[in-house]
Amino acid sequence: MSLTIIVAALTRHRPRMLAQLLRSLGEMELPRDAKVIGLIVENDTEEHARRLVEDAGKASRNGLEFQYLLEPEQGIPIARNRAVDWALSQNSDILAFVDDDQTVAPDWLTTLTRTYRETGALLLGGPQLLAPAPDDAGAWTRLMHRNMAHRFDKRARRAAAHADIHDTRNVTISTNNWFADMRLFTEHGLRFDNTLRNGGEDLKLYREAYQAGLPTGWVKEARVFEWVEPDRMSFRYQFRRARDMSNTAYRIRLEQKSEPRWKVYPALLLKSVQALLHLVTLPLRPNVGLLDLARSTGWIAGRVAVLRGRKSTHYSETTGS
Repeated sequence: MSLTIIVAALTRHRPRMLAQLLRSLGEMELPRDAKVIGLIVENDTEEHARRLVEDAGKASRNGLEFQYLLEPEQGIPIARNRAVDWALSQNSDILAFVDDDQTVAPDWLTTLTRTYRETGALLLGGPQLLAPAPDDAGAWTRLMHRNMAHRFDKRARRAAAHADIHDTRNVTISTNNWFADMRLFTEHGLRFDNTLRNGGEDLKLYREAYQAGLPTGWVKEARVFEWVEPDRMSFRYQFRRARDMSNTAYRIRLEQKSEPRWKVYPALLLKSVQALLHLVTLPLRPNVGLLDLARSTGWIAGRVAVLRGRKSTHYSETTGS
């Protein structure tokens, strides 16, 4: 079966990281019987990345063609839906997403395509691992990198143990490693929620697909790698990220499940105890405990912010280069 596959990424003010992703896509293996097009959607008021994208198409070793779109209205889901619309206009069969701060394993796309052909799943996802720390990283940055690498690996192992190509009940398929049949949009009417402008739109769409009983799968061999800038490997950034992810996830949960708000208070108490334990034991487990402390306190702050009527602003500010 011949397929048209669009591999898309959103970008904003990250030329160096985007160049790294484009180089990775231009070197990956391409599946047989498939036309593959790379698509970059720049979410900005002016074109900054067009030349970079065009040059990547000329330099790609695998012959991958790249297309560029400018989406001037700021918002992650708006830019994602722009990619959906473009993929529909090309009569594509598949839309895949990765992030502009990633690289993909050489067999990433061929692995996902093979699994799709074998299973017929409408939505597939896979693990994200942490790329090596920069050579010039300082001691504190390397400490946080070790914490983050441990968490990435643990999450990938857990997903591999509790999900497979036919069952994703214990994982979330995120747009950092996302492979979707276009029938999600044409036959089932799903779209990224434009009101979630600062993130969480992929979580909501996945939950809608899963709750609708649509076939989903987890492909543990389809790996992508996140390259984390030093400014993200700080306690402050990881706290804010955990806070805003907690905020978004809890708001979506309240909307979709109509859950009584009082149920969060026992969880807040438990998480507070955990945070205290992370603080007390930090000298004994620095390669794990620093990130645990940032994430647990961030989780608490995010839930409390929802109770106080505040929304996430994490992705309104671009980090990286």
